Amino acid sequence: NWMVVEVDESDGSLVNLFPKIAVITNVNKEHIDFYKTYANLKKYFFCFINNIPFDGVAIYCRDNLDLKDLISKSKKKNKISYGFEKGSDVRATNILINEKGSFFDINIKKTNLLRKETIKKVQLNILGKHNIQNSLAAVTVAKILNININDLKNAFKKFGGVERRFTLVCNFKGIKIIDDYAHHPEEIKATLNLARILKPKKIIVIFQPHRFSRFKNLYFDFKKTLKKCDKLYVSDVYAAGEKKINYFSKERFVNEMNKNKKNFAKTLDNFNHLPKIILNEAERGDIVIFVGAGDISKWVNDLPSKLKKLKI
Repeated sequence: NWMVVEVDESDGSLVNLFPKIAVITNVNKEHIDFYKTYANLKKYFFCFINNIPFDGVAIYCRDNLDLKDLISKSKKKNKISYGFEKGSDVRATNILINEKGSFFDINIKKTNLLRKETIKKVQLNILGKHNIQNSLAAVTVAKILNININDLKNAFKKFGGVERRFTLVCNFKGIKIIDDYAHHPEEIKATLNLARILKPKKIIVIFQPHRFSRFKNLYFDFKKTLKKCDKLYVSDVYAAGEKKINYFSKERFVNEMNKNKKNFAKTLDNFNHLPKIILNEAERGDIVIFVGAGDISKWVNDLPSKLKKLKI
């Protein structure tokens, strides 16, 4: 019997687990409020990797450079990499992503745990390269556990994703309104990349920073990522119980974003203004994405009824 557990690294408790099969998707600068430094966070991940028993296996994404470096330092014998890189043990090739889904083949190298194999015509009903990477991890686990690959391919076809991961809330007069849990720059980057696949006229982002500590520690990463949308609205920080840091405000962030791109960003002073903002800023063919881990999800899910009440 197997138990599937999602490990929480936010408080360091991952070091208390000793998994037989560990899937490690990425290591990024996150939860610095607990770890204090990125180097310390990586030490915890390294400890987690070394907790795997001698007959266990570490399955990791080779596309994440910091994770690749950590794994290379571990003396664990059983390691399997997956990803898009040529050196990956389990690699996606012949990738096609469009509105209908993600389509690809999987090339598996011969290792001490896997036999050489090519799996043709894998289909996901969800978009995005990050979802393909996740499916490669699932395939790797399935091969180790001798799960029939056709059963897995059928499961992929039926899987509709999880809520708050690029969830379409409504299509209002040709404007797609999306709810997404992304609250880290790397997650927002993946969401924006996914949106570009749909070839919208414009991508408008409503951003609610989550936690003052995260906004502070990743401030410049947020700026680098969010400048890639076409229009940006920034709300107050969702504190999640943290003490307010006045210096890291929506006003400062918007002013700095507008230095290189005039009128690119605006502050969102009241979420009740959102219906009129969408009417004034968006047009048919645009995508409006709400990103954040706070109460922003309630804002976007209340929108359909509020938009209907507006006289247009």
